[in-house]
Amino acid sequence: MSNLLDNKYAASAAEKRDIEISEAETSPQASSPEEEPFVEGGFIGWMTVVGAWFCMFGTFGCIFSFGVYQDFYTRIYLTEQSTSSIAWIGSIGLTLPFLFGVFSGAYHDKGYFYPLVWFGNILFVFSLFMLSLAQPHRYYQVFLAQGLGMGLGIGFLFVPCISVPSHFFRRHQGFACGIIVSGISAGAVVLPIMLNTLLPRIGFGPAVRATAYVVLGTSSIGCLLMRARYPPRIQYGPADIRGIMRDAPFFIAICGSGVTTLGLYFPSAPILFARVVSSALMCWCASTVIYMQLFAVLHDIDANLAFYSLAIINGSGGVARLLSSYCADRFGAFNVMIPEIVISGAVILAILGVNGSASLIVVSVIYGFFSGAYLSLVIPAFAAFSRSPAETGARNGFGVGLGSFGVLVASPVQGAILGSEFQWGRTIAFSAAITICGAFIFAIAGVGLAKRLGTRRV
Repeated sequence: MSNLLDNKYAASAAEKRDIEISEAETSPQASSPEEEPFVEGGFIGWMTVVGAWFCMFGTFGCIFSFGVYQDFYTRIYLTEQSTSSIAWIGSIGLTLPFLFGVFSGAYHDKGYFYPLVWFGNILFVFSLFMLSLAQPHRYYQVFLAQGLGMGLGIGFLFVPCISVPSHFFRRHQGFACGIIVSGISAGAVVLPIMLNTLLPRIGFGPAVRATAYVVLGTSSIGCLLMRARYPPRIQYGPADIRGIMRDAPFFIAICGSGVTTLGLYFPSAPILFARVVSSALMCWCASTVIYMQLFAVLHDIDANLAFYSLAIINGSGGVARLLSSYCADRFGAFNVMIPEIVISGAVILAILGVNGSASLIVVSVIYGFFSGAYLSLVIPAFAAFSRSPAETGARNGFGVGLGSFGVLVASPVQGAILGSEFQWGRTIAFSAAITICGAFIFAIAGVGLAKRLGTRRV
């Protein structure tokens, strides 16, 4: 009898346990995040991509118009300032998005997408309107509005805009991010031409305000179209910060980034953007982008063509970002990036031979293509060192933040070498040499990563 009662109790307990397990499995609250179906793209997803494109078009279009501002400030508006001092404005404005992106990325992951994007756009547009009120020969006014204000504005919105496609896309995430980053290229073509046309006709203040109204419209459209769809949290454990700090090849790659951007870009860097997100962010003006227009004007090259040289460089870089990301998926980011950096350094040296319109166009197209490709590859290269998904954000933050020191000091250093007498030969030689040195440092880091992964496809 005792055995029979024990058996009945055991059977009853087993049935009760089975019912509880069944209820737990069917309960929505207890279901595993991995089992929930992921809806790829959709109308809202593609509208979010379009909205992010508009945000990138207006904000980065203005930032990458700094070559126009550099020329205008040097010859007309801030004539008492050295080229190095003026270059600090653009240097700060294009370094802050990378430095501040470490923090905006963390808060984006915590669910603050909308506050970051809205506040960043509002701050950027406000600063642009304040720039239009800056008086001639008032360096501090220009620095505060264009360097600090606009730089911080993009710092708030850049990483969230590039990260949001992951909410809607898995199979087509790279393509979606490529579309977003193409907005940077489009803005970097359209807005410099707009500024070059308006500045001599209506003056500095009205021209900048006209640009601000364009950015206000594109940013408003972008913010209204974008939506966030945060995925369920999946715990991978905390990032091993101590292990990252001890990762020698990774920090060699960061040094390579800093050295490369010291020669390749002043005052911009990437992005980001590259191409943060398989495209990168960070997309930036290159070392020649800032001084190419001034170089052309001072060498008696057709003024209209000199103005369009910036648009040529930015347009060529936009095409390169798409092609280079496709090649990197097949051959590895380091294997594609290193040759392109070396070629960029060689093309910078070729600027010494520019003596007419035809040579200016050729150098602008080739230089824009290969320098733009760099920005689409450097963030995937940093991410390749991650040992787990929990480390990806931390490594990208370290890479972008610490590697941006080259962007910060590049333009002032180049301006100091250029001097008031415009010593182009030594400036170009320095830029080319330091860029190629960066490629060799990247190669050392790539060898270390290849040994760790046991493959040459890095």
